[in-house]
Amino acid sequence: MAHGSVIDAWGRPLQVVPEVEELSTELDRLRPYLKDAKVVESGLAVAFFHMGEYFTDHGGSMASPNWDFHDYRNNLNKHIVGRLHRMHLRPDVISPVADLTPYRLLITHQQYTLEEGDFLDRIMPWVENGGTWVVGPLTDIFTKHAAKYRNAPFGHLEDWANITRLFYAPAPSANTWNGSELPMGPLTDVILPDGTVAHTEPLTYDVYQPGEGVSVLATYAEGGDEYLAGNPAITETRVGRGRIIMMGCQLDEAGFRHFIGSLCAECGITPITEGSDSIQNSLLRGPKGELFAAIEASGRDGEYYTVIPYDCTDLLTGRTFSAGERVEMKPYDCIFAKKN
Repeated sequence: MAHGSVIDAWGRPLQVVPEVEELSTELDRLRPYLKDAKVVESGLAVAFFHMGEYFTDHGGSMASPNWDFHDYRNNLNKHIVGRLHRMHLRPDVISPVADLTPYRLLITHQQYTLEEGDFLDRIMPWVENGGTWVVGPLTDIFTKHAAKYRNAPFGHLEDWANITRLFYAPAPSANTWNGSELPMGPLTDVILPDGTVAHTEPLTYDVYQPGEGVSVLATYAEGGDEYLAGNPAITETRVGRGRIIMMGCQLDEAGFRHFIGSLCAECGITPITEGSDSIQNSLLRGPKGELFAAIEASGRDGEYYTVIPYDCTDLLTGRTFSAGERVEMKPYDCIFAKKN
């Protein structure tokens, strides 16, 4: 063994041993409550397609290390999953073969191809049965063989969402190429249904022509790309009891929180609680009752807090909390509290 993380190559304990022992003791105390407990599902899911990662690792120009916006896994974490966690919405990250029935809202972001598993066979029945599908951008644009579709920019979405993509414009990006920084032009804002002006991030801009019965949820604002101004950026298509939301651009964090937060609320998906962005929250339910977990995950110096969702008692400290109580937390602090 070249080195060790808890015990070194010569069998001597390292400096982290007391912390590991403390963690082991705490896990022993929590074990009866965590055994057979399941995370309470929020109804919110983000799809992770293995083909998407394969394309960006091996798919020609998409795999270029010079373009950071083609880093599929990092983009999904940074722009979607991480933001939902900071909103305390607790999404499930699911594969394209996962059962969709537990979910009310599904996000597929930058999923270059939808031709994986039996996803194409199951997604529209799920939508028709009441699901909200938030799609794009850069989704359904390739076959599973990384080839463009011959007759349309999307393989299926123009028909399913009853829209036509009129054109697209690459978003300005401050990337580097071969060590040189490329100049970045102005990004184009979008105007949301309530009049909020939301900023966008470098990725791409699609312009949609909505078909009959399709609603425009956002348009491109003036002041950015002149060809985009006034055109539809986000559309909503009702399908059976559900709907397809076509995202023509990538919203920044504030715009994402506002727009996606509103969609989640419409679907009855609400945050677990309030608190600092770096607090990771979960609700668990098992034979021993319901648990609320909160962990400060950044480890950086600062002041953090969480709000307790119900009357409960911390299983590690014995401290009792009241519903709605604001609890100050330090870096790496954790709460594992059983509902009273």
